[in-house]
Amino acid sequence: MTSENVQSEYRRTALDHRLDSGNRTEVVASRGDELLVRAREVDEEYRTAVERYRRGAITAAEFARRLAVLGWRADRLSNETARLLERADGIPRDELRAAGLNVTALSVAVDRVRRIRGAGTRALVGPFTGTGGNVSVGVDGGVSVAVEREDGGRARELERSPDGDDALRVERSTALSAAREALSDADGRWVVVTHATDARAGVYVFAFRLESNASAGTAVASVDGSSGEVVAVEEVTAPRAGGPRGACAERVASLRAEMQASVRAAGNASERAAVEAAFRDRIRTVREECADAAVDPGVNRSAALAAASGALPEVAGEWTLAGSYLGPGPDAAYVFEFRLSSSVRFGVATVRVDAADGSVLEVEEEVTTETATVNRSTALATAREALSDPSTGEWDLAGSTSTAATYEFVFRLSAPDAEGTAVVVVDAGSGEVLDAEETVTDLDPGDGGEENGTEDPDEGGINRSEAVRIALEVLSDPPEGSWTVTGAELADGVYDVEFVLDAEAADGTATVRVDAETGTVRSVEENVTSSGGEIGPDRALEVARAALPTVDGEWIHAGTDLADGTYGVAFDLDSQTANGSAVVEVDAENGTVLDVDANVSAGAGLDAGEAESVARSALPTVDGTWTLVDSEETDGVFGFSFVPEAENATGQAEIGVDGATGEVVYNETTVTGDDDTLDADEAESVARSALPSLDAEWTLEASTFEDGVYEFTFGIDTDDVTGQAELGIDADTGDVVYNDTTVDG
Repeated sequence: MTSENVQSEYRRTALDHRLDSGNRTEVVASRGDELLVRAREVDEEYRTAVERYRRGAITAAEFARRLAVLGWRADRLSNETARLLERADGIPRDELRAAGLNVTALSVAVDRVRRIRGAGTRALVGPFTGTGGNVSVGVDGGVSVAVEREDGGRARELERSPDGDDALRVERSTALSAAREALSDADGRWVVVTHATDARAGVYVFAFRLESNASAGTAVASVDGSSGEVVAVEEVTAPRAGGPRGACAERVASLRAEMQASVRAAGNASERAAVEAAFRDRIRTVREECADAAVDPGVNRSAALAAASGALPEVAGEWTLAGSYLGPGPDAAYVFEFRLSSSVRFGVATVRVDAADGSVLEVEEEVTTETATVNRSTALATAREALSDPSTGEWDLAGSTSTAATYEFVFRLSAPDAEGTAVVVVDAGSGEVLDAEETVTDLDPGDGGEENGTEDPDEGGINRSEAVRIALEVLSDPPEGSWTVTGAELADGVYDVEFVLDAEAADGTATVRVDAETGTVRSVEENVTSSGGEIGPDRALEVARAALPTVDGEWIHAGTDLADGTYGVAFDLDSQTANGSAVVEVDAENGTVLDVDANVSAGAGLDAGEAESVARSALPTVDGTWTLVDSEETDGVFGFSFVPEAENATGQAEIGVDGATGEVVYNETTVTGDDDTLDADEAESVARSALPSLDAEWTLEASTFEDGVYEFTFGIDTDDVTGQAELGIDADTGDVVYNDTTVDG
């Protein structure tokens, strides 16, 4: 067990103890705040590592090692947060907020580090813990990680941002083809295990399983629904281990792939956390079932698979193997899971085969219309086409439901002289209308009065259409949506005009009593209540954006979550100089800002060594080197002091570098000497020209440079003559400033 595991277990045990002995709300809030800080630290360190590698400040090996550590920390963090939220179940959010914990901010922060926990980063742990493997990383076109293990296994992942357009203009079949092309070539074929659509982000998500005799593998690929570009891939392959434990490992891998696909397609941070928690429970159960798996079957897997395939029902399409395992215990059985590949059908089947004699023990299958063949927008357009054209007014969508096989749309006729409802059922696989029912009632006097069991007013009074018009004029403007008339009954000379509020985030009814003789409004009764958010998500976004702090950059909307009567609106900071995120909680009832949790920090930035390199690049060239004599960091600016180590230059340089942007913010450099200044060789030549000419050659014995003057010492020693000379040469002018020469002989 690693130290991180020990710390995690210690935190869990300590948390349970504190919950049992202290104020539950305060304990959860305190622990949640700690997790929030850790999540933001991991996210910030990840961003910094990516940016530094992109700039070349760290090597590929250093980047990979950093990703391995961050992925490990992110996984522990996610597990601890899930346990905390389980223990927080039942505590109202307003109580946690009052205790200092923004639950939405915590969910969003932990959700952000989810991208660090992919197949590639998990596999990186091996090469850095002694199990071997080759690693490759990249940041061009998104962060990519690939690990080739010594046993022939491979893990890789790619993560890039979608284009921000949530429209699903690309057909699912086209997206599936793009996802398949992004997977590695393997000895076998990739079959779809499950698929989902993240409508909020406009992304298709597909989970695959590798069907091969030699290898086992799973993959998850996400495709942008507007551009058709693959924006994420997680893929793991390994040699098939065989035996019950190998089969169990494949079951876990398959569940993990389904989990990743479902999590990616979930609507918001809270939903993703819930989906992941549910899958982790299933994975834990499988691992427990497999813990003692050790049987010696009498029938091999191939024979059992043939028996299972023969027991599948005959349907239009093709059954493909999605997973298999050998159950533990003395009465062991192979369990094969199949998926149906069809243009309009989606099916699953599970077949159990006796491991001793190969007999089929049980077949469970479910075949339904595939939900993703026709999306909701297309089905709605088809349903509208099936409606009759009303003489006045128009059909408004009042609600919709969907199952695995159908979409059902309810419409209400909005017209001044008629009322009506319609229900249209559309096949989710073929897009055909399965059923359509309409009921329209004329509100004009005559037939309408007879149908309603009332009498029309005496001649000279108002008719129903006029009563509806008068009633609409006196109703108050709703917070959102519009009033739709549902009936206008005439009794005892008074129209009772009934309305219902057509709005996403509010429920409402109204009754207006109008005198049938004079058109006078006798009474108005309105009842409007919130149904999970009176102000609506658009207004919540507007309110949240206005509450954000002013920064150097732009706040980009990252998602909106509605829970417990509170909108949690998340933002990412798009800035050249900083990293940041924010979550604003807005009361869904009245639009009040409950909490603003903004986290803004300097960008990936420079360290001291990188800043020094920038400063050196701003120094002038001298005949020598610049030596750093002092440095300090103040308010994010690195300050450096240099002096030249050169024979022909003196001076000093003071340079400041912005740690966030890498820009030089000040440069005060003074250098004595210019391009006309002599260098050491030129000065020596001048000095030699001033020496007396002898039959022997003068030898340079010493030289120095001080205060702009080159000083040379020469000597000569032969059988005929000896001598010494000391000369000074002005580096700026080239003049001989002194010449002390002595010659004997």
